[in-house]
Amino acid sequence: MLTEQLCRSLLTADHHDWVAANRKMLEWAAEKVAEMSDDGLSDDELCGDLLVWILEYDRKYGKCPDEAGIVSYVRLLKSKNPEEKQRTNDDVLAEQLAAMHRYFENETNHDTDPRPLTDALFDSARRLFVASIMRMTASIAMGKVDEKTGEPYTLEQAFAWQRKQLLNDFKEVAPRPPARSTREPTGCSPTWTGWRMATQATL
Repeated sequence: MLTEQLCRSLLTADHHDWVAANRKMLEWAAEKVAEMSDDGLSDDELCGDLLVWILEYDRKYGKCPDEAGIVSYVRLLKSKNPEEKQRTNDDVLAEQLAAMHRYFENETNHDTDPRPLTDALFDSARRLFVASIMRMTASIAMGKVDEKTGEPYTLEQAFAWQRKQLLNDFKEVAPRPPARSTREPTGCSPTWTGWRMATQATL
């Protein structure tokens, strides 16, 4: 929903100054939303890859593209590197442009101001990013099996993986993960405490 609106905003007016001033935040959010959508973790954001390409275009040419410009840009990427991963596929671009147009055909309450859209998308991307880490942490802590060894991961490995992934949060606003786990509540076994922390994190 937010990616559709932000893509339309950037494709129909040159908001280069806004993009340039907020480039790091926009690029981080776009990449995370695209990743979450590809992994099936977000059904609401249908234009994550399109937004990534728009921002790449702006970085390269110093202006936002129109629709014809972004189509030419993606085809240029593909011609230069035919083996590049699926996100430079013409079908992906066509699907996401169509999703953007469908949204504006069906929705009357929408925004084209990039400022509130950027803030809302960034907040949504961070929530998706953290939620995906917590879900995987819970899966590891609940007995996910290491494909290499055939043995279940330990709680220590689950939380070590979690801390490592959280380092990929947007650094300008991300809290620093603790160097080690916090003190366990009195009277709780390590196994029960780890299970409770992992499962509650996903609620």
